[in-house]
Amino acid sequence: MNRSKPPPPPPTSQPQVLLDVTVTPLRFPADAQAGDVVASVLVETRGGPFSGTLALGGIDANLFGVADGLLMLTTQVSPGQYYITVIAEQGNEALHSPQVLSAFGAGEPEPEPEPVPEPDADNTMTLTNVSGATVNDYPLQFARAFVQGEIPNYAEIVLDGGLVPTQCDVKNRWPDGSVKFAILATVVPSLPPDVPTTVQFANMTSSDNTPSDPPAGYDARITLTNPVGGATAYASARDMLEAGNYSLWTSGPIAQTYVCGDRTNARVYDIGWSTHRAVHPWFVVTVWPGLGKVCTRFVGEIAIARSSVSQRVCRRE
Repeated sequence: MNRSKPPPPPPTSQPQVLLDVTVTPLRFPADAQAGDVVASVLVETRGGPFSGTLALGGIDANLFGVADGLLMLTTQVSPGQYYITVIAEQGNEALHSPQVLSAFGAGEPEPEPEPVPEPDADNTMTLTNVSGATVNDYPLQFARAFVQGEIPNYAEIVLDGGLVPTQCDVKNRWPDGSVKFAILATVVPSLPPDVPTTVQFANMTSSDNTPSDPPAGYDARITLTNPVGGATAYASARDMLEAGNYSLWTSGPIAQTYVCGDRTNARVYDIGWSTHRAVHPWFVVTVWPGLGKVCTRFVGEIAIARSSVSQRVCRRE
């Protein structure tokens, strides 16, 4: 029996995702009075405008208040630096954004720029190329946990003592707002064979996690072939992307990871040779825009047996 391709599901609205919190400006005059607005708070989201709540944490949170996107003083303060964490909550999501505010006196000069942070020597990894040949532009994405207070804002990768462009997708933060768990991505310029490269981590004040559009023209398929008669059925990553049936695990200009599939009771993309459609397909698609490369992990879950098989491939577009 030949199975025709089912019509694609109607487009679905994207869930709202909290991306970042921006406080501007970070300097205000020390003669500001209680109740004066000293900065604005902008919450960047994907999928719709921010409609949640804002709160403050950190050691100096009692000196400030936040309402309607405005940060204000609750009491007059002296010149100096003040440490707060802006907490944006919406639905089941919460985003903690540490901020350092400076109160300056009349005629006070601009502060000196902060020095480049030193990496933590106790938190290291080692990369070793065992292929026997030099590898250039190596895409590196991995998860990393940090102790409380180690990374106040976002983690930046340090290779053999030098900073490299880093995308940091923070998944969890400690109560003080520092990074607890994050997904890091970079492109390693060169890995000579059999030469260890030391990976360390430093703090950076921001990370570009602006999502981009799904890759144009990309597709990956999981295909089943019936041993009786040879009929085929397939699931397409492109269909899932175009229908909006995905979530972003990471987002940004270095590496954007899509988890494609349908976890609803409708099981839109499940395939099989009976009404049970026992194979549940999904894809993990990581796009490296600067390299023109897409890495795809294929996952076929056998729902009845509660088991799964997967395969990872990378291809250059």
